[in-house]
Amino acid sequence: MYKHIIWDFDGTLFDTYPVTGIAFQMTLKENGILESLDEIIFLRNIIYSIMRQ
Repeated sequence: MYKHIIWDFDGTLFDTYPVTGIAFQMTLKENGILESLDEIIFLRNIIYSIMRQ
């Protein structure tokens, strides 16, 4: 049985940003929206910088 669980979400232990960007891109594509990964990452960085303020 586990005594402890380590939860890592986006960058603390592993850099998961590229994978989450690809997953978001795939979700958009499944809904008929084509967007480049570079644009998704760019917009995500803007949102994160606003959230940190």
